Amino acid sequence: MEISTNNHIEKLKVLHLSPEVTPLSKAGGLADVAFALPSALVDSGIDARIITCAHPGVLDRARDLGWKVNYTRRKLNVALDWRVISSKLWKTSREGVTVYILENPDLFKYENIYPENFEPDDIFPFIYLSFAALELPELIKWTPHVFHCHDWGTSALPSALEWHPYYRRERTMYKTVTTIHNLAHQGIVNPEIIRSAGLMEGFHIDGLEFYGSANLLKGSINASDAITTVSPSYSREIQEPGQGMGLDGLIRSKRDKIHGILNGIDTNYWDPSKDPLIPVNYSKKDPEGKTICRKEMLECFHWEDNGKPLICNIGRLYSQKGIDILLPAIPKLIREGARFVFLGTGDQHYEKNLLELAEHFPDNIGVKIGFNEPLAHLMYAGSDLFIMPSLFEPCGLSQLISLRYGTIPIVRKTGGLEDTVRDFGRDYEGWGFIFEKYATEDLVHAVLRSIECYRSPECWRKIFESSINLDFSWKRSANEYIKLYNNIVTT
Repeated sequence: MEISTNNHIEKLKVLHLSPEVTPLSKAGGLADVAFALPSALVDSGIDARIITCAHPGVLDRARDLGWKVNYTRRKLNVALDWRVISSKLWKTSREGVTVYILENPDLFKYENIYPENFEPDDIFPFIYLSFAALELPELIKWTPHVFHCHDWGTSALPSALEWHPYYRRERTMYKTVTTIHNLAHQGIVNPEIIRSAGLMEGFHIDGLEFYGSANLLKGSINASDAITTVSPSYSREIQEPGQGMGLDGLIRSKRDKIHGILNGIDTNYWDPSKDPLIPVNYSKKDPEGKTICRKEMLECFHWEDNGKPLICNIGRLYSQKGIDILLPAIPKLIREGARFVFLGTGDQHYEKNLLELAEHFPDNIGVKIGFNEPLAHLMYAGSDLFIMPSLFEPCGLSQLISLRYGTIPIVRKTGGLEDTVRDFGRDYEGWGFIFEKYATEDLVHAVLRSIECYRSPECWRKIFESSINLDFSWKRSANEYIKLYNNIVTT
């Protein structure tokens, strides 16, 4: 994709900033987007690159994956907290995407990526990443047209171009896009942190100030040329007080630059017809392998096949994900003929409650606390249904993956779940089961509908064929981002 700038034609260049990038580092769905979107952009002719951090194990993981990681023999220097902080700059590439990795063991020292506390030493790594992206063009002699920032962790970049005494001189050189993956996480910090970062000029109501604190994401919303969310419904929901997390008024005032663009998934990686992590591959034309995957799934939990539908839940065990309305529903649904398997981590009391339920119903509930990539693939392939009763859901990738594997989602009507799942009603035209009210009884009703369909061979064949035939690749979403980039660069 080429654009016309300063009366000459050149390739559109975009630098993505993210503290987490699959498969090098991951705390959540942002990591998947941070690599999959640039990859899709490269496939569409964009020069899209990534800058990220060498958290513990990242460089070794890259080498173990067979990535050729080269030290550029350059250091990237950033003035922060009244001193100059340096990091080694490494370079690698995968699927045509160039990835720059910043190594500083004193700065990037947490395996969990995101801090539990928001003290200066916990926040400076994220501000450093933001400022390092602004220093990168001069160091490598490659200048992006657009900086694409993801969530609060890279939100200091647009603020720096607007209010930093040094970086604001470069404001006219670049355009900025900030993607809100989850508005619940905003980077609210002590104002002294932004003072040390040189952003105090932006500490006002139309900048970073937020009830006496500094809000990094708010600053980015104010300063960026465009804001995107990860689904159209979520872009509308966060303009309402219920889901605006204190920023709904600001977001409504910026509605002209808010764009809801649905996430995709990496359909090469998530593909049951060639997935190396499942025992037998399958497809819509040859679905028998799913039966074998289901058998393997049951064997993982030492269960006999009693004909009950197998319902899986993969992901974080937090109230946002609806675990609080799911837990009380489980005993009733087991009595109605369901089995459940869980894989994930989260709040300790939810983990404890699930483990206790598994002890009480050992033949009908399986729980694995933690994250296991091969097991996740097997669960997507070997389960019959996937349940995701979220309180709110900016986009959600798990329901897209489950559909890819012909595992039928049961979801609440919110955010990206509403945008991606169509209810399978009497017309037999949908590919999932949806409930609207955030309540256990409504969830139970939706699951019972899914069990009824499972027991009807005709119904189940129809919904399976509808689900596995859907296309949620990044190509469509990447084209929308390209239009957005082109629009802000040329205006």
